[in-house]
Amino acid sequence: MTRDELLRLEGVLEVALPPEYVQLVLELPVARERGTTDGPLWDVAEKLIAHNLHLRRECDWPAHMFCIGEDGGGNQFAIDVRETDPCVFEVEFEDFGTHFPVSYPDLPAPLNLARWFAVYIEDLERDGIDISAPAVPQMPLTKLEMIAGRVLIGIFVIGILLLPVSGLLALVRRLTGWSMAYVPALAKTGIVMFAASGGLMMWLGRDRSRNPAA
Repeated sequence: MTRDELLRLEGVLEVALPPEYVQLVLELPVARERGTTDGPLWDVAEKLIAHNLHLRRECDWPAHMFCIGEDGGGNQFAIDVRETDPCVFEVEFEDFGTHFPVSYPDLPAPLNLARWFAVYIEDLERDGIDISAPAVPQMPLTKLEMIAGRVLIGIFVIGILLLPVSGLLALVRRLTGWSMAYVPALAKTGIVMFAASGGLMMWLGRDRSRNPAA
């Protein structure tokens, strides 16, 4: 975020952001998370504005609590803008009325904003992630791949529908004694269509960032 974006955020939400927070987002150390909401510290002013306004309207979120991001599972991370050296609070998605300082087994709570983000960086580096590396853009699907994807979705749906239909016909066959020799083949066809189209759709949706030629 830029200073102008932060000023807009402060104006819309009518808060004064702590200097520690401003400095952290202006110099966000994790390059691939700049300008995104991919990490626990969101770096998109409009998303932060919209999300905090939503929390205030729908969840009785107090105005002095500023949501800075999420953990990816619905839990919110927030700071109290009244504090000069704010600690980070975690708010569970089931109970927005309860918040507690973030803590770790080997670190006493509460963690201030700088220490909290430092722990996050340590975890990334422990996982072998280069925080200075920018995000690698995903290669877009070609027109042919998009058409193939639509066709596969159709085959996938047909395969799913064939399974209960074949099951129903098998029941009718058993009750009536009719031959209906095609029923086993129909069931096998549904299974093959379901499995093959599902696998191909997973291949089309593969990670295209590491090897654009893949």
